[in-house]
Amino acid sequence: MELLSPAGDHESAIGALNAGADAVYLGAQLFSARASAKNLTVEELKDVISYAHLLGRKIYLTTNILMYNSELSELFEMMDPLYESGLDACIIQDLGVLRAFGERYPKLGLHASTQMAVMTAYGSKWLMDRGVSRVVPARELSLSEIKEIKKTGVEVECFIHGAMCYAYSGKCLMSSIAGGRSGNRGRCAGPCRQKYRTENSGYAYYLSMKDMCSATYIDRLIDAGIDSFKIEGRLKSPEYTAGVTAVYRRLIDGYRKNGILTITEDDRQYLDELYIRSDRQEGYYFKHNGREMVSLKSPAYVKTPDGLKESIRNKYLTGKWKIPLTGTLKVRCGEELELSLTLSKDGLAGMIKEKEKNSGRSGSTILSDVTDSVVTVTVRGGTVQKATGTPVSDDMLSDKIRMTGDTDFIIDRLDIDNDGDSFVPVSVLKKLRRQALEAMTAAVIKNQCRNTVSKSMPACFKSGKAGCKAECGKTEPVRGFIAAVRTRDQLKAVLKSDLPAGVLIRDFEMLSDDAFMDSSLIKYAAGSGKKIFFALPEIIRQKDAGKIRCRTEELCKKGLFDGVYCDGVDALAIASEFFDRSHIRGDIHLYAYNDIAVSVLEENCASYTAGLELNSKKLDHMYAAGNPELLVYGRLPLMYSANCIYKTSGKCNKKAGSCIINDEKGHSFPVVPIHVFCYNILFNCVPVSLHNAWVKIRDGSIADCYRLEFSTEDITKTADILSMFDALVNGRNIDAEKILGHDGFTAGHFSRGAE
Repeated sequence: MELLSPAGDHESAIGALNAGADAVYLGAQLFSARASAKNLTVEELKDVISYAHLLGRKIYLTTNILMYNSELSELFEMMDPLYESGLDACIIQDLGVLRAFGERYPKLGLHASTQMAVMTAYGSKWLMDRGVSRVVPARELSLSEIKEIKKTGVEVECFIHGAMCYAYSGKCLMSSIAGGRSGNRGRCAGPCRQKYRTENSGYAYYLSMKDMCSATYIDRLIDAGIDSFKIEGRLKSPEYTAGVTAVYRRLIDGYRKNGILTITEDDRQYLDELYIRSDRQEGYYFKHNGREMVSLKSPAYVKTPDGLKESIRNKYLTGKWKIPLTGTLKVRCGEELELSLTLSKDGLAGMIKEKEKNSGRSGSTILSDVTDSVVTVTVRGGTVQKATGTPVSDDMLSDKIRMTGDTDFIIDRLDIDNDGDSFVPVSVLKKLRRQALEAMTAAVIKNQCRNTVSKSMPACFKSGKAGCKAECGKTEPVRGFIAAVRTRDQLKAVLKSDLPAGVLIRDFEMLSDDAFMDSSLIKYAAGSGKKIFFALPEIIRQKDAGKIRCRTEELCKKGLFDGVYCDGVDALAIASEFFDRSHIRGDIHLYAYNDIAVSVLEENCASYTAGLELNSKKLDHMYAAGNPELLVYGRLPLMYSANCIYKTSGKCNKKAGSCIINDEKGHSFPVVPIHVFCYNILFNCVPVSLHNAWVKIRDGSIADCYRLEFSTEDITKTADILSMFDALVNGRNIDAEKILGHDGFTAGHFSRGAE
C-alpha cells in the first residue's frame, strides 16, 4: 500500500518525500497534463529520482497527454536519460505512447492515467494484456466497483484528497471547444468553475465540485486493498503537498500499527486550511452523486494561515535529508590511499525515524528493498608519500573527507588509520571523497538504473513516415455518410434520406428494449440497404458492465447489425468478445493523435473517429496513417458527468428529455440525462458544421467517411440537416443559416486546432 503525493516543482517533490510519501508523481516541463505547473527540468528530475531511491521511495512521471507525431522524438529524447536514471513508472493516456514506451523502455512501469477513463475489469484486463501494471480508475467509481477491478490482478491507484473534475476525466472537451485549451493536452482552463443558471433557478456554480477529503474513512480504503492512495495537487504549493502528505502518513501508519483509525480535530482543521475549497466532501466511494458534492456558492479556496505554512516549511521544506554514512580512511606511507564508506539500512531507518520525530510525525517507517542491509564502497587514490615537512593530521583528514557539501550524504563517523608520517594533498582528498560519494550513490540505486534504452520502436515511427496500417487484414470501409441518432424520430428521418450509407444507433436503452428490437422500424432499418451499427454506452461502469456485456452478446447474435462503435477501452474490451476486428469501430473518445496510436486502433478496429481537436493539416496526416471517420455535423458532447444537474438544481424525475444551462455570456448548453446508467451528457451550445469546408474535405485527403451526429434535433431539424448535406454532395445551393437557425454553428477545431 502506497501513499502517492503530487509535486509541481523540485521543492514540492523533496517536501513530499520528507513528509512521508512512498512515491511522488510529477511532470517534466513538457508533455504533462498540468502544463501550467512549474514542473521540473530533466536534471531536477534525475536529482529527485536519486534522492527518492536513497530513501527507498519511487518516482512516477506524468506523460499523460495526447501526443502529436511532431512531439514523439522530443518525448523520447526527454525520457531516455530519465529511464537510464531509474525512473520507476510513467502515467500515460495516449495509446501510442503506451505502445512506444513498452517497446523502448522494457523495465519501466506503465500506469494507465485516469484520463484513459478506465471503469471496468474488462478495460483493465485489456490494458494489462498490453503491458499496463496499474490503472488509475475514474474517480466516480464506488469502492465496490474498485474491488471488482482489483480481482483482475492489476494494481489500482485511487484519489483520496484534492480537487475533483465535474466530468469523467478524459471525456471532457469543454475547455477545448470553449477556448481552444485542451484538457487532453494539459491546458484545461476550468470552465466548470464558472457560473451557470438553469431554466428554473439563478446563477450558481453548478459544475464546480467541492474538494475531496477521504481522511474519515481511509481505514475502509486500506481494508479494500487499494494499492496506491493518490493526493491531487500538482498545481498547488509545496506547503500543501508536504502538509497533506504528513497527515495521511500519520493516519495510514497509525491504522496499520494499531488497527484503529484515529483522526483528531487538529487533523481535520489542518486539512481544511490547506488550500481547499470553502467546503469539502468525501468523493464517490460511497455515493453516486448529490447536490451536497457541488460548491454552488463559490469555487474559491480558503486562505492558508501564514503560521501553518511556516510550520510546514520548517518541518519538511528545509531541503533534502542527509543520508548517514560511516567511513574508514587509511593513510599509510608507501600504500594506496583508501576510503571506505558504509550505509546500513538500520542506520538509514534510524535517521528517517529521527527526522519524523523532529517533524511531529509518528508511526512505523517502512523501507523498501531498494538497498541491501549493508552497502559498502571502497575507492583508492594513489600511493601515499612520506611527509617532507609536517605530516597530515587526523583533524585535517577528517575535515576534508567529511565535507560532503550539497550531496545527499553526511559522514556521521569516520575512523582514521593514519601512520602519522605521511602527506596527502588536499586536492587528492577532495577527489577521493567525491569518488567515494558517487560510488555510494551508484551502489545504493544500482538496481533501479536501467543503463540502456532499447531502440525498438513501432515500424511506422522508425520510418518517419505516415502509414502505420495494421497487417491483420483490411475490410472494405464505409464510404459516404454515417448518421448517428439518439431518438426514434431521428432514426425515422435518417431512414427516409438517401444520403447516409450507414446508421448508428446511440441510445443503448432503446437497444435494450425488446419491443423496439421487434418493431417494424428496426426491421425496416435492417432491410433499408444501409449499414446498421449500434454504439455501446459512452460511460460503462463496473456496476453496469455485466448487463451491457450480456446485451451486446444478444445484439450480436440477432444478426441485424453490421458492427459496433466503442468509445473507450472498456467498450473495446467488451465488443472484442463478440465481434471480430472488421466489425468494431472506434468512437469519439478512443483517441488517436499520432501514427502509433492509429496502429493500435487499427489492430483492434476497422476504423476510428478522427480527433475532434485536430486541425485540417493534422487530419490530412492521420488519413494517410489510417482509416478515419470525420465528424462534419453535430453538437459535440462537452462532458459526461456522474453528478446530475437535474438533481443539483431541483429533482431528477428519471424521465426522458433534456434541460438547458446557460453561462453568463448567454450561451445555452443542452443537458441530456441517460437515466438507465445515471449520467448526464452536456452538449455544446451550437453544433459543429463543416459545410463551408466541404469542397476542401471532398477534394482533399482527410476522410472517405463522414459522420452526422444528431443529439437534441427533432425530426424536422434532422431532415433539414440531411437535406443540407445531400445538396452539398450533389452541388445544389443551400441556405445554411436558415437551416442551422439563429444560434449558428462552429467549425470546431478544423481550422485552428487546440493548444
